[in-house]
Order: sequence, then C-alpha cells, then structure tokens
Amino acid sequence: MPKQKFSEDYLEDTATALLLKINRTNIFPPLLKDPEEFISVKCKKKRKKQTPNAFIMCRMNVHKESERIGCKYNMRIISKATGKLWKDARSEEKNEYIKLSNKVKSYNEKLLLAVDNVEQNPNENEYTPYHIFSAHEAESDEALTINQSNLNFINFNEEEFLFTIQSFDLFDLNYNDFCN
Repeated sequence: MPKQKFSEDYLEDTATALLLKINRTNIFPPLLKDPEEFISVKCKKKRKKQTPNAFIMCRMNVHKESERIGCKYNMRIISKATGKLWKDARSEEKNEYIKLSNKVKSYNEKLLLAVDNVEQNPNENEYTPYHIFSAHEAESDEALTINQSNLNFINFNEEEFLFTIQSFDLFDLNYNDFCN
C-alpha cells in the first residue's frame, strides 16, 4: 500500500478535529489498563523483548477511543493528536502511563521467562499417551509378548483384538495362542 502524503496543515487540522471529538477522560487515566492488551500476539510468538513506552501506550488509547466513536483515521493523524494530548498532559497524567509501561515491561519479562523455561525443559510437561520402549526393552522378547495381562490393559475383548489383527492379514493367529 503506498504511503499517503499529508500536508502539515491537513495533519494539524485533522488532529485538532479528532481531539474535539474524543472523550479525554478515556485517555487520562488510560482506558486500556491490562498489561496483556499491550503485548500483541505477534510479539508473544516472536518473544519480542521490547515493550511499548508510555507515549505509545497513550497513542494506543487514542486509537482505541477514535475507533470507539467511529472515526477511522490514519496512524499519522492519531500520532499527531496523541502528541498534542501528551504535550498538554499534566505530569500526574503522564505518570499513569509510565506506571502502566513498567507493569507491561514486568509482565513481558515474566512471560519471556516462562517461555524460556518451557524451551529449556521441553520434556518436563510433555504428554506421552503410551509407553515408549527403550532400545534395550525393544530388543527383548518380553516387550513384544502379548499375553492375557497385556490384553486386559488394552481394555477390550480378546476376540475383537484377534479379529482386528487377522483382518489385516498380518498373522495367521488363533485365540488360544494368546490365552496361555
């Protein structure tokens, strides 16, 4: 998509018009407060270590508020409006975003530690639906022997088991071979 070129006057006028439409109380204090909302799905998958700063979080709130009122503006206009809001904001209002930025950074660090821990210990929580034989077990006849106790463990009827095996024409077996 080609980049749109806006004159400075157009940017200024449109940003001012947007500021007149939005509800400033949804920007200061921040409407979006959950740290998870600031870490995108892309960032979670790529394990991005950098989190948005206080100004970017303010811009995200301005964007959300403009969408809420039905104004879909280009991000250059959103950024211009946010810059004006940020410039005029009191230090207490900015501090709310700084605190939120620190919370998001802390949340992201915990998330990264959890992902790193899973990657370093991949087998710890891995589900194995059946026993995987070691090379030593697989070489022994004991691992391959099917007997009554094995069939009870499988939890279905012996005749059904034999019928299933015979239907594949793998073996010429009869029921008595397994009942010893």
